[in-house]
Amino acid sequence: MKIIKDTAILTAFIFISNFVIKLIFNLDNIIEEFEEGVWAGLGMYLFSIVMLFLIIFLILLVKTLLHKMCRL
Repeated sequence: MKIIKDTAILTAFIFISNFVIKLIFNLDNIIEEFEEGVWAGLGMYLFSIVMLFLIIFLILLVKTLLHKMCRL
């Protein structure tokens, strides 16, 4: 359960910091993502959050499993 909590925190931090950087330096990039429609833009962002969550979860899971195996 701790892995899921840590994964959610890391995912939120990475996604929000990436979004803020895009807002500050390249606002046109965000506008272009919503040219196809609001639902397409939101779908892209939702998909990126889910994929980021899965990647971070797998990394933390492998790290935890390897750490437990090395202690044996």
